[in-house]
Order: sequence, then C-alpha cells, then structure tokens
Amino acid sequence: MSEELWEEPQGLIIEQIEIGPMQNYTYIVGSKTTREVVIVDPAWDIPNLIEHLNQRDYKLVGALATHYHPDHVGGSFSGNQVPGVAELLETNPVKVYAHKLEADGIKKVTEISDSDLVKVESGDKLSVGNVEIEFLHTPGHTPGSQCFKIKNTLVSGDTLFINGCGRVDLPGSNSDDMFRSMSKLASLPDDTLLLPGHNYGHVPNATMGETKSFNPYLKISDLDTWFSGSNFLINDFEKNISLAIIDETWKTHLRKMDELKQSVQLAVHEQKDPLLIYKFEAKELFFGMIDQLNKDILTFLFKGDLPSQNPNEITEDRQTRRRQNYNTSKEEVLNSDELASRNRNIGANASNGNSVTQTIVREQKKIGRNERVMIRNIQTGELKELKYKQAEPLINTGKWIINDN
Repeated sequence: MSEELWEEPQGLIIEQIEIGPMQNYTYIVGSKTTREVVIVDPAWDIPNLIEHLNQRDYKLVGALATHYHPDHVGGSFSGNQVPGVAELLETNPVKVYAHKLEADGIKKVTEISDSDLVKVESGDKLSVGNVEIEFLHTPGHTPGSQCFKIKNTLVSGDTLFINGCGRVDLPGSNSDDMFRSMSKLASLPDDTLLLPGHNYGHVPNATMGETKSFNPYLKISDLDTWFSGSNFLINDFEKNISLAIIDETWKTHLRKMDELKQSVQLAVHEQKDPLLIYKFEAKELFFGMIDQLNKDILTFLFKGDLPSQNPNEITEDRQTRRRQNYNTSKEEVLNSDELASRNRNIGANASNGNSVTQTIVREQKKIGRNERVMIRNIQTGELKELKYKQAEPLINTGKWIINDN
C-alpha cells in the first residue's frame, strides 16, 4: 500500500493510496481543520486502511463509491471475495454515498442494506468539515459512475484515466454515454488536478491541461469520430503503446548493463581487458535490445485493436472449411468382419445371377510323379526318358517338353 499526501493551505486533505493487485487508488478526502474525512472506493485491504485513519487521527464520516465494481467497493470478483465497504461498516458504521443509478448494483455485490446507502444525483454536494465535495454523474463505464470535484481537484474513478478512459465493453457500459462524460470532463479548467481510479498511467496524477495533451479520448469532438476509430485516434493509440514498450524495454536494458558492469570486473583474473569486454558485450546487448524491441512493437500492433462500440458488429472470425462427403452410415462404414461378410454375400449373389461360368478343361492327362515320361530338348531334339519328378525341373527351364509321340 503506497500513499501520497496533499495538505493544501485552504485546509484540504487528499491522500492517494495505491492498493490491491489491480493497482486501484483509494482516496482519503477531508478537512485539515476538523480532521473529518471520507474514504473513496475502500477495497482490498480494509484493516490497513482503518489503521491508517487511526494513525492520522482522522474521523471517518462517510464512504464515497465511484461505481459498483468489486475492485472498488468489494464483493465477489473472479471467484475471490474482495473486502470492501461491508467490512468497513462493521467497525465504522458510516453512510455510503452512491449515485441513485448505481445503488442497486452496490447493494448486490456488497450485500449492504438500503439503509447504509445515500443515493445522490449529479450536482449534489456533501460537506466534510469546511470542505465541500460535488458529485458529478459521468456514465459510460457503468450507468451510475460518478466523479467527485473538490475545489480544483477531480477524483475520476474509472471514467477518466491519465492516458485513457474506462472500458465500455462490460455489462451496463455505454459508449455514447462515455463520449458525453469525456466531453463534460474536458471542459474543466486546465489547472484541475486529475486523480484517477487506477495507476494505469505514466504518472499517478496530472492536471487536466497535461491530460488533454496526451489522452486521445479527450481530443475527440463528435460522436462520429468517437465511433469511427479515426486515424488520429489509432495513431495516438499506436504511439502511446510504442512509447510504453520502448520505456519498459529500455529499463530492462539498463538493468542488464548494470549486471554486465559488475560481471566484467572478473575478467581481470583471466588476464583480459575488462573495458574491451564491456564494450563488446554492451554492443551485443544493445543490438539484441533493438531486435527484441522491434519484435515486441510489431507483435502488439499487429494484434492490438481499438474495441468496436457496437457489440452486434463484433463477429467471430470463422474459417470456412470445405465440406467433405464422409460416409457415416453403418452400411457404408464397415469393420473388417463386416467387410468380409459383405464380400462373401456379393460372391454368393454373383453365383446366383446371370454370370457366365467358365469350365476349365484339362488338356493333358494327369501324370504321376514316379511315372516315366519321354522329354525332348526343343533346340537339339535330344530325347530322355526319366521319372516325371526328375524331368519336372528340366521342363520348368523352358528348354524341355514332354514328347507325346
């Protein structure tokens, strides 16, 4: 659990706490004067959050929910039970403030009661000590997603991130609503500090002016462009992904260079020049890094795509296979016994049909093996009288025949 703290001169306290395996941000917002605070999207590690409040001598007076997803308010998530507002209320019985369209979802996933909830609408305000929090309805990610505006600070939940926006391909999401929410937030002053719901950006927070400069979704001015996946949006998408891959690859390369620097020191024991080895190995590492970088970027860009806003247009890519005429009936697919039986039947049926029967007539009388025969050489005319079993090998050579005369 990591944290960042602001205590502004006007008495505002805002703490940004990264928590959980999905890099969620939980926020503590309140008054420096009265020490009264509310907690935004409490989930994952409730005991440590409560201990943190006690250590700071904060008085918890409420919990704010940006939306109903379990990684933000707790509940069943991917087969696991995420601690959240229900566990918080066991030791701190405060009200949970949620948009009226999100209340049923929060009750369902967290199993808190209706009396624990305060249903709010866009424009409603909550006073925490001398600090005023304004609720902004920003649907798109979910029907009742909301942001919280505190002076010149915006806690945006999963509506707006530093480099992107919330997903619109989940149950209850709506791409049209997300575009309108982006347009609403883009109109905020450039000095507004943006605090997102996840640590998905290259920085944990940024001003709206900075965010507008590198978030492509804040540059879209009409629905047609939003839905069309225009060229500039795709280009920004590819650019941001490429830069992120380059950044990670370069950091990995620097770690390898540090390891190389340590390892070449041993070369002196082998009577080798460590500097020469370092230069050679560094060159190989660099070209290897460039090769791997190109492969990683091309692999992602060929596979990556911007999601379609219309689920009806998403079709499965099925390969057309040529239909083959496989015979699967018992009469046509036979095992060896059935095949032999069928052949016997065919033979029997053939004998009963109008087939021509050929009678084999022996033209020569049968000769016993011990019977004496006269054979003649067909070339010389020589005659020999031998037993048939002695004459048979000569006859088989083709040079002798039985002399019938």
